[in-house]
Amino acid sequence: MKSVAETLKLSVPIEMGTETVSVLDFRKPSVGDIRRIGYPIFFTSEGDLKFNPDIVAKYISTLASIPPSAVDKMSIPDFTAAVGVVTGFFGSGD
Repeated sequence: MKSVAETLKLSVPIEMGTETVSVLDFRKPSVGDIRRIGYPIFFTSEGDLKFNPDIVAKYISTLASIPPSAVDKMSIPDFTAAVGVVTGFFGSGD
Protein backbone atom coordinates (compact mmCIF):
# COMPACT_ATOMS: atom_id res chain seq x y z
CA MET A 1 0.00 0.00 0.00
CA LYS A 2 1.40 3.38 -1.00
CA SER A 3 1.69 6.16 1.53
CA VAL A 4 -0.29 9.24 0.48
CA ALA A 5 1.67 12.44 1.03
CA GLU A 6 -0.69 14.90 -0.75
CA THR A 7 -4.21 14.72 -2.14
CA LEU A 8 -5.48 16.94 -4.95
CA LYS A 9 -9.20 17.24 -5.72
CA LEU A 10 -9.60 17.88 -9.44
CA SER A 11 -11.97 20.62 -10.57
CA VAL A 12 -12.53 18.66 -13.79
CA PRO A 13 -12.49 14.85 -13.39
CA ILE A 14 -10.35 12.81 -15.77
CA GLU A 15 -11.81 9.95 -17.81
CA MET A 16 -9.48 6.95 -17.84
CA GLY A 17 -11.14 4.18 -19.82
CA THR A 18 -14.27 3.25 -17.88
CA GLU A 19 -13.05 5.01 -14.73
CA THR A 20 -13.55 8.65 -13.76
CA VAL A 21 -10.87 10.08 -11.49
CA SER A 22 -11.71 13.15 -9.41
CA VAL A 23 -8.93 12.94 -6.80
CA LEU A 24 -5.21 12.35 -7.22
CA ASP A 25 -3.25 10.87 -4.31
CA PHE A 26 0.45 11.67 -4.55
CA ARG A 27 3.24 9.77 -2.83
CA LYS A 28 6.53 11.51 -2.07
CA PRO A 29 9.24 11.13 -4.72
CA SER A 30 12.21 8.89 -4.02
CA VAL A 31 15.83 9.39 -4.97
CA GLY A 32 15.24 6.71 -7.62
CA ASP A 33 12.45 8.86 -9.09
CA ILE A 34 14.78 11.86 -9.21
CA ARG A 35 17.52 9.81 -10.89
CA ARG A 36 15.07 8.48 -13.52
CA ILE A 37 13.06 11.65 -14.15
CA GLY A 38 15.30 14.56 -13.09
CA TYR A 39 14.53 17.72 -11.16
CA PRO A 40 11.28 19.46 -12.15
CA ILE A 41 12.49 22.96 -11.21
CA PHE A 42 15.55 24.94 -12.25
CA PHE A 43 17.02 28.42 -12.17
CA THR A 44 17.36 30.41 -15.38
CA SER A 45 20.51 32.36 -16.20
CA GLU A 46 18.63 35.44 -14.93
CA GLY A 47 18.10 33.73 -11.56
CA ASP A 48 14.37 33.07 -12.04
CA LEU A 49 12.91 29.80 -10.76
CA LYS A 50 11.14 27.86 -13.55
CA PHE A 51 9.55 24.44 -13.89
CA ASN A 52 9.83 21.99 -16.77
CA PRO A 53 6.26 20.94 -17.70
CA ASP A 54 7.40 17.68 -19.32
CA ILE A 55 9.27 16.59 -16.21
CA VAL A 56 6.42 17.70 -13.94
CA ALA A 57 3.98 15.68 -16.08
CA LYS A 58 6.19 12.59 -15.59
CA TYR A 59 6.15 13.17 -11.82
CA ILE A 60 2.36 13.57 -11.80
CA SER A 61 2.00 10.28 -13.65
CA THR A 62 4.53 8.48 -11.44
CA LEU A 63 3.60 9.89 -8.03
CA ALA A 64 -0.20 9.77 -8.56
CA SER A 65 -0.08 6.39 -10.36
CA ILE A 66 -1.96 7.53 -13.45
CA PRO A 67 -0.95 7.01 -17.08
CA PRO A 68 0.71 9.86 -19.00
CA SER A 69 -2.37 10.02 -21.25
CA ALA A 70 -4.47 10.92 -18.19
CA VAL A 71 -2.09 13.75 -17.31
CA ASP A 72 -2.56 15.09 -20.84
CA LYS A 73 -6.34 15.21 -20.23
CA MET A 74 -6.04 17.37 -17.10
CA SER A 75 -7.52 20.85 -17.18
CA ILE A 76 -4.99 23.67 -17.08
CA PRO A 77 -6.03 24.78 -13.56
CA ASP A 78 -5.75 21.19 -12.29
CA PHE A 79 -2.35 20.75 -13.97
CA THR A 80 -1.21 24.03 -12.39
CA ALA A 81 -2.36 22.82 -8.97
CA ALA A 82 -0.53 19.52 -9.53
CA VAL A 83 2.62 21.48 -10.46
CA GLY A 84 2.38 23.06 -7.00
CA VAL A 85 2.07 19.63 -5.36
CA VAL A 86 5.04 18.18 -7.24
CA THR A 87 7.36 21.17 -6.86
CA GLY A 88 6.39 21.38 -3.18
CA PHE A 89 8.15 18.05 -2.63
CA PHE A 90 11.41 19.72 -3.70
CA GLY A 91 11.28 22.54 -1.14
CA SER A 92 13.61 23.19 1.76
CA GLY A 93 12.09 20.46 3.93
CA ASP A 94 11.06 22.87 6.70
